Amino acid sequence: MFHALTPNLGDPLLLAEASLPALQEVLGIHRGEAKVTYDPTLKNPVRIRPAPGTILDAEEARNRLSEMIGTLSTAAAPFEVSFLKARVRQANREPYPLDLMRVAAGLQLFFLRAQHHNELIGDTLEVDVSLSMPKGDAKDVRAYVDCRLAGDKSADREKQQALEEYYAAVQAYWSRLCRTDLGCWALESGIGEFRMTARVLVDPREALSAIGLSRPAAA
Repeated sequence: MFHALTPNLGDPLLLAEASLPALQEVLGIHRGEAKVTYDPTLKNPVRIRPAPGTILDAEEARNRLSEMIGTLSTAAAPFEVSFLKARVRQANREPYPLDLMRVAAGLQLFFLRAQHHNELIGDTLEVDVSLSMPKGDAKDVRAYVDCRLAGDKSADREKQQALEEYYAAVQAYWSRLCRTDLGCWALESGIGEFRMTARVLVDPREALSAIGLSRPAAA
């Protein structure tokens, strides 16, 4: 029996043929544009505001966007989408889809990398990763990472060093994802801000069991 925070790390190769369409296709915009917000802290997490003259079925668009976010959160476990803000316009060509296998495999590295830090065994990390698209003269996607011990726990010197090492590794992984698949999909989709969050349990033995390399002993 796994801990509630141990994700179901399915084989990313099972997602080899799976992709998520750009938001234009998800919303079904035939003409015009719409502002989209996803924020699970709100009573109505999905909000879609079409511009005048925009043609889309708002109720169907909300359902399809909720389903897409659920699919991405399931594939990216232990991460889940925690915020999205976009201005989605009608596409003049086929937009860039999101390759779920590469994204899921990349995010699984965030979980597995935490298991290398013996100083953090038994702790739970809160990890936020986000991107924002460039504005004005800026050219590069801005990729941000924040990680900390869950709750009000303070980190001693050894744990703080381990957290800094983990942060550096995850920042490199996340920046690479944001420059490639995730960034291209966000750009095509009109996404201005995107964030994912996770609670990562540091328990190497259980993590190995989750990926099928060993089995937890019977109680």
